[in-house]
Amino acid sequence: MNTRPHLHYHTDCDFFAGCENMIANMLNDERIHRNFGVSFSYRKSERYEAGLKNRVSTGVNGESYPILAGNVLNQLAVNMPGPVHIAIRGLNYLLLLRYWILAWNVLVLYRAWRHRGIDLLHINNGGYPGAISCQSAAIAASLAGISRVVMVVNNIATPNKYWFAWLDSPLNRLVARSVAVFVTGSRFAGQALQAALHLCPEKLVCLHNGIKPRATTETRAETRNRLGLTEGTMAFGIVALLERRKGHRVLLDAMAILRQSVDAEKMPVLLIEGEGPERCNLERAVEELALEPWVRFMGTERNVFDFMQALDVMVLPSIANEDFPNVVLEAMSLGKPVIASRIAGTSEQIEDGTTGWLVEPADSSALALKMATIIENDGQIGAMGAQARAQFEVKFTADVAVSRYLDLYQALLNRSEN
Repeated sequence: MNTRPHLHYHTDCDFFAGCENMIANMLNDERIHRNFGVSFSYRKSERYEAGLKNRVSTGVNGESYPILAGNVLNQLAVNMPGPVHIAIRGLNYLLLLRYWILAWNVLVLYRAWRHRGIDLLHINNGGYPGAISCQSAAIAASLAGISRVVMVVNNIATPNKYWFAWLDSPLNRLVARSVAVFVTGSRFAGQALQAALHLCPEKLVCLHNGIKPRATTETRAETRNRLGLTEGTMAFGIVALLERRKGHRVLLDAMAILRQSVDAEKMPVLLIEGEGPERCNLERAVEELALEPWVRFMGTERNVFDFMQALDVMVLPSIANEDFPNVVLEAMSLGKPVIASRIAGTSEQIEDGTTGWLVEPADSSALALKMATIIENDGQIGAMGAQARAQFEVKFTADVAVSRYLDLYQALLNRSEN
């Protein structure tokens, strides 16, 4: 007779983004399946299902429910003529449709879970409030009698600034009562969530995420040759969506400053991987700053680990909406030191001056100075990369991260049994 506790994962994301990384780690880990009967649910999306198929190899059959996104009407309004766009958004707020959607989602999830015998529910949320179905999941679990609920908040909690924010106060209290433990990936995010939900300390835990590196398909020399990097050229690179919050413009300004302070023969190449809404603005900035010889837009690389291994140093100059970025861990796993903004959880990933470097957000001058120092002392790159790799193996592998969650799960099961 199978006596394993039933562990159910629920998530809500339009595509298989970085916040889904730990879900993939856990669904792929044999220890999870050895200790639990596992099930999994998500909001139906072709993009999400494609990512799920590529990242999860254990054959877990995900359950897609007819739940709704809280901004579904706003999304429909995006391509509408101006007056129609404004009318739809106004109607959305005036009729408080977000709360009707929440009620619908609660009903759907309650009916799906009430007779499933779920012993432990793990809700994977992007941020807080994050996905409305994740709030709905916590409430539905309480109604269905599921008392062991873990909600993972993968970004910094943000306050609701709309005029009807007062309605969120009772909702947040209900969610907080329904969740046994909230998990954040960094202590910084934990402090923000505690302040937003007025949580008592015992309801909050910080568990650092981990990653499982993907195999490279090219040698470093092959990738550098494909990317047009000549021998002896130092390559800095960034892997991120081309969005303002990732700080690409800060990095371009730093390159312009660097060009004035570094000898021409030592000027590095900057490779920008990724796509996003800021691409046109960034390309225009490259022209305005006369950086065309040293900056290249690479688009989306088929295997980002091939791309990263060709670099000398990774850069992540984020200015907002960042927590515990997976790309920092990915670079560390390849023995690459990282220059990152001192924002949210990056100081919990990088030991400044040992495994990488930290600079203040939006400070192009400080970033340029750090890059110049690295160029003039390039012998330290290999040693710092080795330190980064060693740090990764101890703290940030997928196995280590899943072990932390297994300990949490067991503690919740033991707590309920005592």
